[in-house]
Amino acid sequence: MHRTAFFSVILCSAMLKTAVGADKENKIEAENGKTIELEKLEVTASPFRFHSDLELAQPADVLYGDKLMLRSQSTLGETLEQQLGVTASDFNPVGASRPVIRGLGGQRVRILENGSSVMDVSDISVDHAVTIEPVLSRQIEVLRGPSTLMYGSGAIGGVVNVVNNRIPDRLPETVEGAIEGRFNSATTERTGAFRVTGAVGDFALHGDGMYLRTDDYDAAVGTILNSSVEIGQWSAGGSYIGDRGWVGVSVSQLYDQYKIPISPGDNEAPFIDLEQTRVNFKSRLDDPFSGFSGLNFNFAWGDYQHTEFENPGEIGTKFENDEFNTGVQLEHESFADWLGAIGIQGGTRDLSAVGEEAFIPRTKSWNIAGFIVEERDFGDWHVELGARVEHKNYDPDQINPSRNFTPYTLSAGSRWTFTPGYNISVNLARAQRAPQVQELFAQGAHVATQTFEIGDPDLNVETSNNIDLAFNKIDGDWTWSLGAFYNYYQDYIFLQESDSNGDGLPDFVDEDGILDPNGPFLMVFDRQRNANFYGVEAEMNYLFMENDWGQVNGRIWGDFVRAKFTNGDNVPRISPWRIGGSLEYNYGRWQTGVDIFYVGEQDKTAALETTTPDYTMVNINAIYTLPIESADIAFFVRGTNLLNEDARRSTSFLKDVAPLPGRAATVGIRTTF
Repeated sequence: MHRTAFFSVILCSAMLKTAVGADKENKIEAENGKTIELEKLEVTASPFRFHSDLELAQPADVLYGDKLMLRSQSTLGETLEQQLGVTASDFNPVGASRPVIRGLGGQRVRILENGSSVMDVSDISVDHAVTIEPVLSRQIEVLRGPSTLMYGSGAIGGVVNVVNNRIPDRLPETVEGAIEGRFNSATTERTGAFRVTGAVGDFALHGDGMYLRTDDYDAAVGTILNSSVEIGQWSAGGSYIGDRGWVGVSVSQLYDQYKIPISPGDNEAPFIDLEQTRVNFKSRLDDPFSGFSGLNFNFAWGDYQHTEFENPGEIGTKFENDEFNTGVQLEHESFADWLGAIGIQGGTRDLSAVGEEAFIPRTKSWNIAGFIVEERDFGDWHVELGARVEHKNYDPDQINPSRNFTPYTLSAGSRWTFTPGYNISVNLARAQRAPQVQELFAQGAHVATQTFEIGDPDLNVETSNNIDLAFNKIDGDWTWSLGAFYNYYQDYIFLQESDSNGDGLPDFVDEDGILDPNGPFLMVFDRQRNANFYGVEAEMNYLFMENDWGQVNGRIWGDFVRAKFTNGDNVPRISPWRIGGSLEYNYGRWQTGVDIFYVGEQDKTAALETTTPDYTMVNINAIYTLPIESADIAFFVRGTNLLNEDARRSTSFLKDVAPLPGRAATVGIRTTF
């Protein structure tokens, strides 16, 4: 079945001629004289104000509109898993799933909300959830290249910015917003959400909220025990909008309880209770003084805590994270034809874990950084440059001494429009990342991941040397992008399973770290080695038809990443190659589509790591929009995993326990006004 579905995708590719036409708003004159509409999506995580994903030299991808509504899941990782080069590191695909970009995840992918850190502990361990709810987002941006250095040394792999406009930067002409409800048959998900923005005089006000609840989800192998989720969130914000800028604040609270999947017969039923309160303050002043076009200031504070329960009433570990970040960014006017921004950022973090499985010590840290990003056009060439230097200090509350790191990043990107409608882009970067708290100081058992982790306080800064090339056709009925990347890592940090007796089997230990073949914890160590990452990404789009009978679009995409240490060993938990295709038909109030993607077998595994079989996902969707006075009502349905595949991700620590959900139907209604 897998191979048949795979060759069906290849046949579909040939029939589609190489696929999808994107809807676009800025007009380009095609070779045949036909005017093509290209949608200009502003990438808010870029420092280059009012620039779109088409105008930036860096690789950028934006998920928005109806596609975001259909693909939105209870976790950020699952929402983005069909984006080019992006998969997920699911621990519970319904409860805790984080994006993985080009084989890099965790602390190497920076997760932002409206350009500010989410200030959770999802970068500490794969079982920790990201404190962002995709159903409330307006758009989600995925980008790499010079702009990512604005957001810290943790952005080596890329940046994911979730935009929900909780602090409005404009006055809406009327009250605008949306109300949504949805149900999923495999997870029995029941979700209700709303957002609303209005104006009173010179003040713009915003509010949003959501509630989501699931039962234990159904996979192809049956019901996955102990996998239910319950999430509630609300926020309120407002801004004063003046002639030369704006100033605003927002407050949000999140409650999330999600369970950790278990195998039949397990005696424990672990789950995590999570709470977070966030306060964000932002402002912008246009033309603050001579030579500068904009001054941006932000301040964010987060009070986060979660408790890990081994069973109801049995507290294992309590994590607390008290964090604040602040930054100032100045956009300068043209200087020798260069435009850009300079900025300074800083913050503190107080992270602690208390309890039986407190595997990291309480650690206070602070950082301060400065950056500059610049751009200029040289005829048909567009150039972007960036540099960042950061100082980071860790002060652990234990016998380990403090550690200080000063990572830096240098980045350059260029796009050459060598003929109308075609361009070639190249990005070069040398980026460093300071080790994280758990990589340095971990020492103990972690029940959720079933590991006994031992950090290394002598770890060095991790250095990435990356080159990214892309060849793009951006106009006409047929558009495409073909890219390749190579990344040489010096002192790449990873978790290595131990095999102390050399029998080819991983070591298991008891709660004290003593070797025990029947122990519940897998022994892992934080280690460093040089490594090579390389891969390709391709996307082709075709507009088949656009007339009185409707519009037909097609898309073919594929990506591949290979990661090996310089001694030839495989890097653990790397996603395999993927290929997919989709076909969309839009007519009047109807939008319909089908998409198929194939995920290859992952047999390029690290020592002591198990292989992951291939699988094929077949999904369908339909939207019917009913316009009424001053509002649109959209009825939508999406069928996922129609082949009911037993799909398991190579990036998951729990792939043998918790496969992806099985065949499911999601139905919902959204009113937009």
